[in-house]
Amino acid sequence: MSSHPTSARGNDRLARAAPYALFALLVLAVYADPLFRRRNFAGRDPLGYHLPVENAIHEAYARGVLPVWFPEISGGRPLLANPNAGALYPLRPALSQVPFPLAARIFPVLHWLLAGAGMLLLLRSLGASRAAAWVAAVTFVFCGVSVAEVFYPNIHPGMTMLPWIAWAVHRYTPVTARRVLGLSVLFGLLLLAGDVFTIGLGLLVALLWTALEVEKPLQVRALAGVAAAFALGFLLAAPQWIAAALWIPETNRAVLGMKLDEAFFFSISPLRALELLVPYPFGETWRIDKSSIWGWPVFHGKAMGMFTSLYAGGFAAAAVLLTWRQRTRGARFARVLLLFAAAVSVLPSLTPKSWGSISAPLPLRYPEKLAVAAMFAFAVLAGLGVDALRSRRPRLR
Repeated sequence: MSSHPTSARGNDRLARAAPYALFALLVLAVYADPLFRRRNFAGRDPLGYHLPVENAIHEAYARGVLPVWFPEISGGRPLLANPNAGALYPLRPALSQVPFPLAARIFPVLHWLLAGAGMLLLLRSLGASRAAAWVAAVTFVFCGVSVAEVFYPNIHPGMTMLPWIAWAVHRYTPVTARRVLGLSVLFGLLLLAGDVFTIGLGLLVALLWTALEVEKPLQVRALAGVAAAFALGFLLAAPQWIAAALWIPETNRAVLGMKLDEAFFFSISPLRALELLVPYPFGETWRIDKSSIWGWPVFHGKAMGMFTSLYAGGFAAAAVLLTWRQRTRGARFARVLLLFAAAVSVLPSLTPKSWGSISAPLPLRYPEKLAVAAMFAFAVLAGLGVDALRSRRPRLR
């Protein structure tokens, strides 16, 4: 006796939705303490900078006005014109409907949920098993860099977008107008979030995927589609970036420039590769007590790096070796992205101290931000590594 077609379709939808629902439950369970009790995320940058800025944006939207100006600090500072504030990022006005302490808790958790969903979508679209997709999502969302993103609401949205952009480029080949429009929405959100590093990484992910994972006969049209999507995304974010273009020439960075010692202040020492195997080899960097940290030279005289740890799980490091020669869809992209992120975030830490007074070619700082790309690559390889292990498993006869 055959089952009813409607029932079969329902069961199929339930099976496809199960990994997303279970992952959401995992994230909610891990962060139940701040979500469901009267506690909140705190420490480092949010206390002195991000929370006051986020609160000013939240209060403006709650009053029904645009967050144009922040009068309480430095005699007044721009909000909307400052891309680092991401004042027009849609989630901020949406969360203005709830009290700010609750909004501050929801903001990072929602981005972790979306990042996990993006990884599940990407790995499943590559033909990976549910187990592989789950491992990739867990690796990406619970790695040290992703957890530390709670301190940086200005760059957290950009990290969340990376798997979605890769999925969109992969899923949207061959290119159609509708698919370009879908990718443009992702680029628009990335541009509205406002961080230059993650905007660059999002575009790099799209271009790398097209160059390395799209079949050659389709590459030219796919690249044109990425360019068109980015242009449309820029139009979506035009109010943010037109305001920023008028304000940036008046900033301290634009007028005085930046020295290399400031630009490279947060870059990754090669010794921190130990963190890929052991979460905290240089001391308890999550604590406020500086006496618990002994690896000061590794952090260039600081108590810790920009990210508390680079740990992504022991399997992620092993998966790099396991999949290094693999030709599975997505593996080549992840390897190249990992090498790029490692080079750009590590090499600045090796520059001689005597170069510190040299003017930086661009007024951008903190190459350690590119660790988010490395974690994305690790997560993809971890997922692919699960299926590689399963395929090599000896079978009993």
